[in-house]
Amino acid sequence: MIALIINNLHLLTTLAVLLIFSVSLRIILQVQGQRWVSTLPQTMTFVLLPVITFAITLVIADNIALSLGMVGALSIVRFRNPVRSPFELSLYFLMIALGVSASVSLKICVVLGITSLGLILAAGILEKIAKVCLNMNLFNSSFAEANDLNVLEIVSLEDLPHVMSDNDLIAYSSQGENYIYRLGSSDKRKLVELGKRLSANDNVKSVEFTAA
Repeated sequence: MIALIINNLHLLTTLAVLLIFSVSLRIILQVQGQRWVSTLPQTMTFVLLPVITFAITLVIADNIALSLGMVGALSIVRFRNPVRSPFELSLYFLMIALGVSASVSLKICVVLGITSLGLILAAGILEKIAKVCLNMNLFNSSFAEANDLNVLEIVSLEDLPHVMSDNDLIAYSSQGENYIYRLGSSDKRKLVELGKRLSANDNVKSVEFTAA
């Protein structure tokens, strides 16, 4: 057992570093008001994404044939849920970049992780300083972007023009036969009533409401 640990010490160290960065990022974001990261699915995404990326990159690193096969296999993966904001998308890219860089150089991974966490912490600290000392918001939306909105996500088999023209529409995508709409509003009752009406439509596959 001890010999196995010693032989795989570098691998275990790398995995530990990735987990530390993932958990640290999750904690920092929640402290700075990003309530969406507090759910179990988001937490597990932050933890698993760097590890999965690291494992895939490590496996295909020295095998061109396997690399091409893996690209083909991964091409069938489809992400059905649109992200909440560009910031959330950037975080996913960061998790992937940590996994890829860890397979190349642990030093690069550590530098990337520390730099990213430092920038996020610095932005949060600057915002609080500006609010306390200058009585102003340094960022209009900052780390609370989309957190104060109730969100209604609709997946439909047909186009919904009345939803598309709704003033509360914040995201739209079309993937295959699915039309995906995301509406955000501070008016909870409006979204709940709209969700109930759409649930009666046979062409609407799912209606998911998330309260602020």
